[in-house]
Amino acid sequence: MPEKASISELFRLPSIEKQDTWYPTLRKTVWVLSQLHDFVKPAIFEDIAQEAINLCRQSLVAAADLIRVKAPMDSQLFLARHLLLLKEVTQNLDLSQKDTEGSGNSGRDFAGMSDTLASMLSKTTSLLPDALFTSLGMPRTDESIQEAKHGIDHDLRRACEAVITLCTDPITQPLHVWAMTPTQPNVAHPGPPIPSVSRHKPSAHDIVSTFERACSTELRAHAGRMRLYLEDSRTVTARVLLEHVRERVGDAYEIFWEASGSGSGGGEQVMSIPVVRKLLID
Repeated sequence: MPEKASISELFRLPSIEKQDTWYPTLRKTVWVLSQLHDFVKPAIFEDIAQEAINLCRQSLVAAADLIRVKAPMDSQLFLARHLLLLKEVTQNLDLSQKDTEGSGNSGRDFAGMSDTLASMLSKTTSLLPDALFTSLGMPRTDESIQEAKHGIDHDLRRACEAVITLCTDPITQPLHVWAMTPTQPNVAHPGPPIPSVSRHKPSAHDIVSTFERACSTELRAHAGRMRLYLEDSRTVTARVLLEHVRERVGDAYEIFWEASGSGSGGGEQVMSIPVVRKLLID
């Protein structure tokens, strides 16, 4: 079988020009499928495509596991980026299959990585696995390509949640610890004093100062890294993830703010919630 001179229009993803930055197994998968698509019967091609996509997904997960040893954030961003690209391939294949089955819809919607992620994470307050998976809205009709798509969605959901957790935990953990630590012992105890964690509890102002510095440095660094990995012509993909990061950090601060007594007028007066929400956007 002669090699095709160019990649079929079906496999021309919006980011195809940057395929030299793709992981080799993804690049090879797209190339092989583009070579076979026009020469193999649809039923046979679908089986080959499903197997190739599954193997490619497994190789991406394995590569991310190796990266994670030294760079946890980079590993999850690497995985999210490549799974989004692989998901585009499966979407195009699924649309092509429906066209061949006589759906009458010849126009293909090349939604792009950003629209894919935006639909997955659409307005979910907390990325709990079940809630996030429900937001996928994936029908289980055609079992072949659809099965491969669900495998991608499962790993992509986990990668996105890992990115958000890695971004937020270092910033929100001090807030949670402070809010859960009692200010003073609840019951007076006669005799020698009992050692208590509360004696070493920092002031709310100290926690806010640390929080503000983290937002200005760590959060901005994470945002830059997201844009580096998940860039596209509109940079929507990184923005969707950042919206969830900001929401989670803002919610954690709100719990801290209430625990500090600022809302009731008692206790230490710290930075207000609207000011923090603005800080997170800036």
